[in-house]
Amino acid sequence: MKIRLFFISVCFALVQLSCTGNSPEPVAKGFLEAMSDYDFEEAKTYCDNGTAGLVGMLESLSKMSDDKEEKKDVSITIISSEINEDKATVTYISDKNSNEQQLLLRKIDGEWKVSMGKEDLKKEQ
Repeated sequence: MKIRLFFISVCFALVQLSCTGNSPEPVAKGFLEAMSDYDFEEAKTYCDNGTAGLVGMLESLSKMSDDKEEKKDVSITIISSEINEDKATVTYISDKNSNEQQLLLRKIDGEWKVSMGKEDLKKEQ
C-alpha cells in the first residue's frame, strides 16, 4: 500500500511539473526580472535570436551610458496570458510602472521564447 501511495504521489508531482513547465508565464517573468536587474546575459536565455540581439544592443548602450541606474528589486505580476498556437501574449504590471503591459512570445522547438522586434520596442516607449 505504501509503495502504491508513493508511486501515485510521484506521478502527481511529475504531472504538475510538466504542466507548469511548458507555459509562457515563467519565461516572461524570468525575462522581465533579468532585464530589470540589468542581467542581460540571463535575459538573453529567455529570448529568440533576434530579441537576444536587441538585448545585446541595450547592454552595449548601458555600458556606454554615464547615467548608471541602481539595481532595484522590481516586482513583476503576471495578469494574464493568451496563447494562440505557437504565439503568446503575456500581460503584466510591475511596481515600476503600474500600467498593464504586454510581452510577446513564440514557441520555438517546443520552448517559449520572448520574441520582439524593433517595432515592439518603439511601442513600449
